[in-house]
Amino acid sequence: MIQQLQTGVKSAEGIILNSQEMATQTQTVASEADAALNIIRDSIQEINQMTVQIATAAEQQSATAEEINRNTTNIRDLSQSVADSAKEQESNCHGMAELTLRQDRELNKFKV
Repeated sequence: MIQQLQTGVKSAEGIILNSQEMATQTQTVASEADAALNIIRDSIQEINQMTVQIATAAEQQSATAEEINRNTTNIRDLSQSVADSAKEQESNCHGMAELTLRQDRELNKFKV
């Protein structure tokens, strides 16, 4: 009976040592997984920061493009205004030339 108890104790001791070894291996694997998850978390944070930077840059580029569009529209409007004024001045010059010719003809009617 004592021999059976000793055999049972040795068997239990072997199982306990085996379980202890497995627990140590499990702890090692869990530590490695924790380290890998920390690396993944850090990478996700970096990606989030880059995404925010990209979004900010895209927003700034959009605002710049809108400003360029407004300035281009203003330049077009000013150019059109200058062109309209130039046509009006051309018309005024033709009118003045006609008036000058008429005045010259009228003055030529008077002889001294």
